[in-house]
Amino acid sequence: MSSIGISLGLAQSIVPDDLGPQAPPVQFVPSATADLQINGDAVQIDISAPITLAGPYATALSALAIAPVNLVAPQLSGPVGEGQSISLDMGLWAYDTTRPAPTLTLQWHRNGSDIPGAIAPSYVVTQADVGQTLACSITATQPDRDAVTLVSDTMVAQGKTIVFSLLGQSNMVGWDTFDDGAGYPSGTLQVARTGRASGGINGELVTADHLLDHHNGNASFMGLALQFSIDYKAAHPHDTVVLVPDARGSTGLASGDWNPGDVYYDMAVARLNTLFAAHPKFVMGGFLWHQGESDAGSAADATAYPAALDTMLTQIRLDVSAADATTPVVLGGMVPSWVAGDVNRQTVQDALGTTPARLAYTGFAPSTGLAANSDGIHFNAASLRDLGTRYLSALDAARTNTDPHGSTWHITETTIQSAPSVTAPAVTGSVIN
Repeated sequence: MSSIGISLGLAQSIVPDDLGPQAPPVQFVPSATADLQINGDAVQIDISAPITLAGPYATALSALAIAPVNLVAPQLSGPVGEGQSISLDMGLWAYDTTRPAPTLTLQWHRNGSDIPGAIAPSYVVTQADVGQTLACSITATQPDRDAVTLVSDTMVAQGKTIVFSLLGQSNMVGWDTFDDGAGYPSGTLQVARTGRASGGINGELVTADHLLDHHNGNASFMGLALQFSIDYKAAHPHDTVVLVPDARGSTGLASGDWNPGDVYYDMAVARLNTLFAAHPKFVMGGFLWHQGESDAGSAADATAYPAALDTMLTQIRLDVSAADATTPVVLGGMVPSWVAGDVNRQTVQDALGTTPARLAYTGFAPSTGLAANSDGIHFNAASLRDLGTRYLSALDAARTNTDPHGSTWHITETTIQSAPSVTAPAVTGSVIN
């Protein structure tokens, strides 16, 4: 053997073996510096740069005559959430340069099994990986020498951090006392608002409590987002839910609150864009809208409601940086007994329920069978729980509503389905059939 090579990943440098015990520093590629000393069969390598590999390493000439020798084990790095990229640091290898440099080949594994086609130094975590153990093996192959395969450390893939925007008026805030039932799942976060119940400051990520930091609402109240989050977490246990509460009671479209350019619309968009600028790996999960009561005060407002609603929902998907035309939007029905008392309320309820027939990637959570609290217009706590569950079902429907104009919509007790053979929705009394 006339020389020894050091491999930093896929970059190699050749070092003569006859430099003796007083070998001078040797420059490596890229930007690596080492001292090499050979005493009989023993090989001492002292890396001074890069700092991540700094330290003494030892091998033997006899070992290099058999196979490449790994000095620093391969290691995974990077975030390990769904949609994010993890990388393999291929470590440090020594080899006999009387033979061509080793070829380093990679294979990513899920729970110990090969992931087909995953052979690059980096790997993007998929939904199939969530909750599973990932690792990468590296094989050093050199002509006339034994192949060496090592497996990296492991990482358990996590789900995505998914963001839901909560918009509308008081029935989105929640206007009944917390029922002392299940709270938000551990790890659920909200974007705080200064001066509200959480005690956080504007834009801060804090723990979600039964009353979120909407613009108003009593600290003892609860909203539909509570059960929505519980059900979402049960279906996606490895995801982290972030809620952005931006609803306010007694606001509407006709009153100049939620149209593009209006104050509450602009504040909601700004809070979302600030969040995604600070956390670009977060994923926009959807917009949850519950509103309509304030637009049912007159025939003119009720008649104008569907066009104004469609304009707002279309524009907000353009204005939020992490959203696009396919971002789901879920709307919910108002209290049925309250709707039954006025034709304008029924007009607005119909506009809400037929939104999925007008706009792609929208879904509707019917309020059929739900009840009000003592004020007659706001859902009681039990109904808020039920409505939150219905919002999650409608979210799934919204994700598949790709061609609303190609089919009509049939609204049942708790779900909304697309089918070309059913009749268009119609208002009957106080409920949508």
